[in-house]
Amino acid sequence: MVKYKVPQLSFLITSLFVVLLFINMKFFGFLPAESLNGIADSVNRTGEVIIVGLVILLLLFKSTVIKLDYWTKFIVFVLVSILVCGLYSVVAYNQSFFDIYVMENCMLLLFIIPIFTNNEPLFEKILKVIVVFAMVNVFISCLQSVLYNNFGIIFLQGIERTVLRNNLLRYGNAASYAPLLAIFLIGDYKKATEFIPKTVRLIFLFLSIYCIVFVNQTRGTTIAVLCAVFGMLLFKNRGNKKRIFTLIALALSIVVVMNIPQFQYIFNSILSDNSKYAAEAHNVNIRIENIFYRLSFFEKNPIFGMGIIRPITSPLVHIARGPSGLYYADDVGIFDTIASFGIFGNLMIFLVWKRWWRSILKLRQNKKLYENVWILGLIIYYLISSVSIGYFAPDMIICFSIAIASIEIQVQSVQNTFLDKQKG
Repeated sequence: MVKYKVPQLSFLITSLFVVLLFINMKFFGFLPAESLNGIADSVNRTGEVIIVGLVILLLLFKSTVIKLDYWTKFIVFVLVSILVCGLYSVVAYNQSFFDIYVMENCMLLLFIIPIFTNNEPLFEKILKVIVVFAMVNVFISCLQSVLYNNFGIIFLQGIERTVLRNNLLRYGNAASYAPLLAIFLIGDYKKATEFIPKTVRLIFLFLSIYCIVFVNQTRGTTIAVLCAVFGMLLFKNRGNKKRIFTLIALALSIVVVMNIPQFQYIFNSILSDNSKYAAEAHNVNIRIENIFYRLSFFEKNPIFGMGIIRPITSPLVHIARGPSGLYYADDVGIFDTIASFGIFGNLMIFLVWKRWWRSILKLRQNKKLYENVWILGLIIYYLISSVSIGYFAPDMIICFSIAIASIEIQVQSVQNTFLDKQKG
């Protein structure tokens, strides 16, 4: 019988994850839109097969045991929640289990968390792969944006139609990866960035911020990343003098930022009634209405909420997207999780936030928060952006899982070092 060696399995697992990243990043936009639409229905299923394959391969590691730790229990709870809410939704809306599967099968990607937290060497290797993919995605997105905005050139065949915001091409292929890259670089997360030359780090720090603000142009993400950056800088600079200097620098930065047209557009479209921003202000109002619409289902049925709905028939579309048909689940972040899963959705979010709060407390206790400000940055980003971006959305769930695994491994490493010093 042939026994697999760890390096061989590591290569297979890394290769599978590379395939998963290609799919999640839509092949960097190089495939024609028609091709992407043609494979769209199989993307989640492919991801599921890859995750199952990853789990099986990892079980072949002699040293690998998937422990029943916090995040493994969390995933079990999520799967049970899908099953229970799925049963309710099948009965309530006369759907099939296939409809539930189609809507929620991307949740299987959460298995990334225990796969990595139980295999730190493998995690560090694949983390570098993820960072490289994120850098390539950000660079291609920025290049496409600059070429179109200045010369009207589109070289990415995956752009089905041009969407403009503030007279700039809006392209969101790197929407979930650019913030992750920016926070890793600003927070100096060594496991993710130490292999990158310093000059290249600075270039991609600029490109990732540019991509978030001028390419992706998602207001919620931009505000969340700015808050994360401010939070990291404040904690990174210890001492009263340094903090005063940092506050002055941040205040000046805000003044500069508010004079940049793109940022003026972001804030005016949220706060202004000016007709110039009427379309975007209307969009914000629709999102607010969407939030209250979904919360009304939770108020009526706290246990199951709205339920899991696949909007493929007229009656179900009317329920899932509201009377106007404009209430999209992707626009309201955790509020859709609460609406779709009721009390189970509340518990999912609570369990994530509870663990993150405990991580911050552990780092403070061990006096290591200043050395790991990227963790604070990630938590601030995900807390603020949760109002408009769902943790469990297909486009977000890989980065969300990577963020959880990164935080968990680093906090555990700090804790182990602290305990070893006490024993010594």
